[in-house]
Amino acid sequence: MSEAYIHATAVLIGEAGVLLRGRSGAGKSGLSAALIELARARGLCARLIGDDRVAAQAVHGRVLLTPHKAIAGVAERRWRGLAMVEHEPAAVLRLVVDLMDPSTPDGPERLPRAESRRASVAGVTVERLCLPIGDPCAIDAIFEAARNLGS
Repeated sequence: MSEAYIHATAVLIGEAGVLLRGRSGAGKSGLSAALIELARARGLCARLIGDDRVAAQAVHGRVLLTPHKAIAGVAERRWRGLAMVEHEPAAVLRLVVDLMDPSTPDGPERLPRAESRRASVAGVTVERLCLPIGDPCAIDAIFEAARNLGS
């Protein structure tokens, strides 16, 4: 069982590990902070797992997310620098969120096909949500999806 590092940010929302993927500058770090704030405001446990680089390892048919050891508990705050934050040492991946450029042919589908709503991470198929970079509805969409997948 080897682990693979992914350029992504991961958060724990309730019991759901959420993996945010996207190009550099897509807003993964800021979105993770907003998700944590929203979840806590609604009475849920919420913490950063890892920012920028996250390990994904298949364990008994599930994917375990852990922070990169060198940057565990460190989060980027764009234009402000790096900050030490509380972090969760591990969580089970329940949802992959791909932040995509809406102006490209490979951008998110307005009405996603069934196969677009699944992703393979470390050889395990999990739920997937594709959202346009900068979408103001992204936080609510991710929060609701994570809540529905949390147990």
